[in-house]
Amino acid sequence: MTGALRIETGARLHFGPLSYRPECGRHFGGIGLMIASPGVRLIATPHDSLEVFHDRAHVFAQTVASNLRFDPKVQLKIDAEIPSHRGLGSGTQLGLAVAEAVCEISGASERNPVRLAELSGRGARSAIGIHGYQQGGFFVDAGQRGASAIGEIACRLEFPEEWPILLIAPQQGKGISGSAEAELFAEISPMDETRSGRLCRLALTELLPAISQHDFESWSTALWEYGMLVGEFFRTTQGGVFSDSRVANLVEHLRKCDVRGIAQSSWGPTIAVFCEDIDRSTWLSEKIRQQGDGWEILETRGKNTGRTIQRPEHSPL
Repeated sequence: MTGALRIETGARLHFGPLSYRPECGRHFGGIGLMIASPGVRLIATPHDSLEVFHDRAHVFAQTVASNLRFDPKVQLKIDAEIPSHRGLGSGTQLGLAVAEAVCEISGASERNPVRLAELSGRGARSAIGIHGYQQGGFFVDAGQRGASAIGEIACRLEFPEEWPILLIAPQQGKGISGSAEAELFAEISPMDETRSGRLCRLALTELLPAISQHDFESWSTALWEYGMLVGEFFRTTQGGVFSDSRVANLVEHLRKCDVRGIAQSSWGPTIAVFCEDIDRSTWLSEKIRQQGDGWEILETRGKNTGRTIQRPEHSPL
């Protein structure tokens, strides 16, 4: 048994899959980015039994204990968390943090992110948040080889941290999740090869070079096109190109203001709006607030490092 530790993570943006139920080849995949905030901050200490002061974290801890087949003696407190059902990958970051904390305190020392995902029951669709938990950065997820496999990462790049990102969501809005998400995916028809090919082309020939060259204009243009292609595919399922009509109206207004780097994250309702500098993000935040007080706005940046684990008076692991 080891001493107390603290784990801090970022959050995940997912801009949509590269394929869906193809006749051959990999399934799902997609592109996404780790961001600095919001994030999970978890405190774990040795204890005489499993004690967790957070309902969702408690479920993850019990899942980990069941998969490891022992009763962990650890107390877990969640000091900060990612809002649930907002398209920010809250479940994966919390689940992996809980799994790693339980393993560290119990002496199991499992740090492979795929193994942590398996222990906590994550990774049914996207692998971006799993690998991003430990590495940070921008990812192209190649997709799953089989129905139960965790996707493999085809490419990871450092993302330009000088580009501010505004996370914008309507207050009280929630995206699709849980059993409702699984049911919807089961009903969706396969993605046609033409759309999948266009998404792959954008990722390979537009988005990746734009990131490498810190070319904001090319990034913004290609991201918008990628998001529109994904949104059109899910239009019937989510009720529009964007999952919330209020967001759709706001995006229309922003486009009229020559804002291009916009994409919904996962099922939304959060959209990510990329800005070339802090002056632009400040101006844009004010523009959105002028639309009314019904919006949650958070400025963040890309995160190119993984979670940190710290012990009292020790350096991060």
